[in-house]
Amino acid sequence: MCDWWINELAAGEDKAVWRYPLQNPHSYLITSFEAYLDHYIATGDKNYLDATMGAWQLIHDKWEHVGGSMAICESQWTTDANGNRSQKGHDHAHPPHSYYLTSYGHTGETCGSVFWIKFNQRFHRLFPNEEKYVAEIEKSIYNVILANQTEKGYIRYHANMQGKKENPRSAHNTCCEGQGTRMLGSLPEYIYSIAPDGLYVNLYEPSSINWKIKEQDVNLTLDSNFPFQSQVGLKISVLSPVKMNLRVRIPSWATKKVEISVNGKKYTTGKPGTYAELSRKWQNGDKVDFTLPADYRITQYEGVDTVAGYERYAVEYGPILLAATGGDKAPHEIEASNLEKRLIPDKSQPLHFSVANDTLTTFMPYWMISDQVFSVFTLVKIGSQKQVR
Repeated sequence: MCDWWINELAAGEDKAVWRYPLQNPHSYLITSFEAYLDHYIATGDKNYLDATMGAWQLIHDKWEHVGGSMAICESQWTTDANGNRSQKGHDHAHPPHSYYLTSYGHTGETCGSVFWIKFNQRFHRLFPNEEKYVAEIEKSIYNVILANQTEKGYIRYHANMQGKKENPRSAHNTCCEGQGTRMLGSLPEYIYSIAPDGLYVNLYEPSSINWKIKEQDVNLTLDSNFPFQSQVGLKISVLSPVKMNLRVRIPSWATKKVEISVNGKKYTTGKPGTYAELSRKWQNGDKVDFTLPADYRITQYEGVDTVAGYERYAVEYGPILLAATGGDKAPHEIEASNLEKRLIPDKSQPLHFSVANDTLTTFMPYWMISDQVFSVFTLVKIGSQKQVR
């Protein structure tokens, strides 16, 4: 155990991540955080928990892209005879908020997001009522894991944020291919969490689960076409009535409170960023219905890949990171005054949006980009984007 490193992480010191001196800084650091959290689970030693919570906050606030990919990869630091440290090898270190957008900056490795998902899964198991951990899992799955698998099943190394997605490596295997395969095989783990008194519904993929409450078999079926549609339905199947607590995640990206009905009658209202609790004696065939209110979120880019005279903005719709396509150059330039009010949903293609007074640009889910030229952070002339949230 490195007490000094645990103390640095607990204190939220940046150098504990990007200048970690015993190894090359890398998103693989997250596997150490996973191990420390496992130590806390095994021993109850709060020093491990403090360190991992500090590590989580550091990565979340300073090395996570919009959309969930990791903005830290390999960078080798060396120390000379006088104790001076310098970087060797790759052109780029990864200081806080550097946020490189292309593989030139060696950013967005698939393996980093796999580790981040697994790290958040551990936290969710410890603190299941804290919605933020599942929110991280959700956006990383949609915007990295799905985005980095090709139509032919190959797995990309980097999640580039502009230009074209990289071609998967075919001559040899990489850590990202191995971890991506691991992640795809574990996807069902994140939809539900079983509790002693019931169930947590975390994600909204069409699915079903069988488990036991006090030795009685219970089945829940989730009917949804999320994220293409916002309606979600749950159906309970039991042989005899059973008392249990059903906890439904109301995502932090929801734009308002969510009314939840049971058998067609309002039962409760869920607040964004929480789990709504439905505690009752459930009958066979009981149905739960609710609608998830999504909207646009626009985020200004703050990183090293700037362009003189322009600001850069990313657009999300609910948990889905969008990318601008159209034309053969990236980054894309758009006239973006009140952009969120100028996006027009394409009725024939869910989650695709045109832009009023712009015949060239289309916004679509980043995960659905194949061989198009795209930009996650589009260029906007300084001063033209007046409403950013």
